[in-house]
Amino acid sequence: KKKRKGIIILVAGEKQRFDCTLIPLLGFFKWANVKYVDKILYAHSSFGKGKVKENKKVMQKAFDLGRKLWSAKL
Repeated sequence: KKKRKGIIILVAGEKQRFDCTLIPLLGFFKWANVKYVDKILYAHSSFGKGKVKENKKVMQKAFDLGRKLWSAKL
């Protein structure tokens, strides 16, 4: 039984592909016996620091996933 739970959060430029990073991370989760819960993939065109804070949808998903990790609903 997997005791640890995890999410994956990846940030990249708007034309980047996430699968090159996502696939090895999923393999690591399997190796480390971590239950994969969900992921947040955030692609953007800005080089500004902290721009994700302006994206309410992504911020809400991050908040909800954080709550899920600590709840018994998984």
